[in-house]
Amino acid sequence: MFTKFPSISVAVVLMAQVTIVAPSLAQDLSTTSFDCLIEPKMTVMVGAPTQGVIRSVDVERNETVKPGQLLATLRSDVEKASLEHARTRAKMKSEIQSRRADLSLAQVNMERIKELYDKRMVPSQQRDEAVAQLEVARMAVKQAQDNKTLYEFEFARAKQIFQRHQIRSPIAGIVVEQRAFPGEFVYENPVVTIAQIDPLVVEAILPARLYGQVRAGMMARIDPEINLAGSMSTAVTATDTLIDAASGTFSVRLELPNPEHSIPGGQRCTLTFTDAASGDQVAAVGSKRGGS
Repeated sequence: MFTKFPSISVAVVLMAQVTIVAPSLAQDLSTTSFDCLIEPKMTVMVGAPTQGVIRSVDVERNETVKPGQLLATLRSDVEKASLEHARTRAKMKSEIQSRRADLSLAQVNMERIKELYDKRMVPSQQRDEAVAQLEVARMAVKQAQDNKTLYEFEFARAKQIFQRHQIRSPIAGIVVEQRAFPGEFVYENPVVTIAQIDPLVVEAILPARLYGQVRAGMMARIDPEINLAGSMSTAVTATDTLIDAASGTFSVRLELPNPEHSIPGGQRCTLTFTDAASGDQVAAVGSKRGGS
């Protein structure tokens, strides 16, 4: 069980920034300035798919995790024993081998009875009994094979039940919080929180009069507040299709690749839109520190 939620602070902070700038209606994208925020693409509160007591937590805060990596395990002694029992039954072949041996014996007996019947040395009733025994032996082999198939399904089910006690990461990211510890009982409460920081999401709130001027695919230069990597270029990935009537704004989203995790999320930034075709600057979007 895990829950995905966007950063609520993004819209609140950026909408506050919109109220600071008050350009005239005649101004367009080339003269309007806005701040932006760099946030994780998603933050996931990872929980257990079943209730139980935590045996161990296998990751620590700030640790990098991969999709499917083991994060924590619940106590599962009973489930493990059931799994081993089902595994043993699924591997058993003795029943099929025994039924096949009975079938071979029934075939040999049928051939002997047929020879004797052709020589009129046994009655037809004995021949009919041999035929019936042969058919029963065939069905017994089929039943043994069906049983083995059922045992294999039971093993797969027991394996799934056992794996439900292993909490794994649904995404690649960074562990930002450990919310439960060994010995605690968990049911619906999350165990760890993971933030996906590659890519990062850049979000800016623009006034409604600029709607239609910013389109997906437009290039932008990102200048983070903590400028460790310098300016970076990326493209607009999405714009809101609805305008917020209360604030008269809409949001613009960009994705910022961060494979080395060198760009910290949760920081402010400024961005400058550029013409993707010519490379000329068409707008300076982002307030400058120390002056307007």
